[in-house]
Amino acid sequence: MNEAQPRLHPLTSPQREIWFDQILHEGHSIIYITSAAMSKSPVP
Repeated sequence: MNEAQPRLHPLTSPQREIWFDQILHEGHSIIYITSAAMSKSPVP
């Protein structure tokens, strides 16, 4: 590999899921909500 080529790193499992969804639903807006945002703690 020379310096002109970017280094590639494998995707994590959640990243692969997002990538796959983006391929399946190309051209559509998709919003990803993390489990932390969905917690049932009260909002101040």
